[in-house]
Amino acid sequence: EAVDSNISGAVNSIHVLAEGGAGAMGGYASNDGKTGLSSAGADALAAAISSDTGKLALTLTADITAEATGGSGGAGNNGAGADSRKGVGADGGAGSDGGAAVAYDLHLTAAGNVSVMADSLVSTAAGGNGGNGGNGGGPGRDNVGDKGGNGGHGGNAAAYAVYADGSRLQLATGSITATATAGSGGTAGAGATQTSSYGSPLINATAGVDGTAGTAGTAKAYGIYATGSTVELKHSTPGSTITIGATATGTDSEAYAVYAADSNVILQDKINITSGTTFLHNSTVAFNDRTADRILTSSGELKLAGSNEFRVTTDLTNNAADKFTFARLADGSSIETQYITVGYDKAFDGSDLTSISGDAVVLTVTDRNGQNLENFAGKTSTLDSPLHRFTATPTVEVNDSDVKITQIDFGRNDDASETVMTASDAQMALG
Repeated sequence: EAVDSNISGAVNSIHVLAEGGAGAMGGYASNDGKTGLSSAGADALAAAISSDTGKLALTLTADITAEATGGSGGAGNNGAGADSRKGVGADGGAGSDGGAAVAYDLHLTAAGNVSVMADSLVSTAAGGNGGNGGNGGGPGRDNVGDKGGNGGHGGNAAAYAVYADGSRLQLATGSITATATAGSGGTAGAGATQTSSYGSPLINATAGVDGTAGTAGTAKAYGIYATGSTVELKHSTPGSTITIGATATGTDSEAYAVYAADSNVILQDKINITSGTTFLHNSTVAFNDRTADRILTSSGELKLAGSNEFRVTTDLTNNAADKFTFARLADGSSIETQYITVGYDKAFDGSDLTSISGDAVVLTVTDRNGQNLENFAGKTSTLDSPLHRFTATPTVEVNDSDVKITQIDFGRNDDASETVMTASDAQMALG
């Protein structure tokens, strides 16, 4: 953990495990006709690497794993029957809730410069199961069977492979996996249907009412979670494909391979999203290459909120470009303008090139889910040559499930390039 400090080095792997303790079972019914209270399972928090306003530079030869498991809730005890206590039996005790579980491989808050290389990142969180409700006790002089206890609720689970808030991260890895499983709800205790635990069935008495079963907890899984951050992603073996997967099981479960809000996600290698939604809110996803052959392929949904930017490298004269492919457009995706921009074209060399034409598909959504892609449009970006800056404005066409670039218009910008400004600054520093 780095808090207002710097950490650097090389290690083999980092594995962390957190387990919440189990809650205790409720006590037996006392003379007041009540069972003792059960206790809730303890929460668990696991964070492999954490940085708060610090700097990190770590190289791992193997993986980073974080695993958190919430404790199980204690079970309610069975209510006492009238034969073991004079008068009226006791209701079954309620089961308690399972503990929550949260796991982070990387947890970054206001971290200005973080560099991590690892073979893989695996984050797993499992909420504790709710305790079972106790059965109601047998009837006494009231001639009514006692109620069963309610089951406890399952614990919530949240798994983050990468969590970045107001941070800048350079991550080199081969795979990113996040799995969240909520705890299950405890079973309901049964209302009394016989005179005691070992007694005869009720004949002239009213059966007890069953308790209510507990519900499963919520589950949320994030491969990459970024808010107000920049995440640069490349494979630990350049040119290879990075695999990202996120799965969540529970009540109101949500699984995001990529969740980016007001953030930049920069890709240097190919991406294969095997599970989970890609969610973008006022963010940019950009390929940063010079080969025009990078592909992001997702078997999950694309969910858009606000206005976003998809940046690609093109080789338009050869009808080639980087490409984003998604299986489905999520319900209620934004109808605000979504922009396609060009970060580089292989024909661009800083000359007085005015325009190039071609036909290159840069984004495909196989199942548009009753929506359309007509809100995608081209947007001007700035390119640097050794001496000058140029603008590049793509002409974008939409053909059903495909968004493509058919032309790029270049314009000369009189501002000096970044290369020239850097050289000038260096010369001024030398006097």
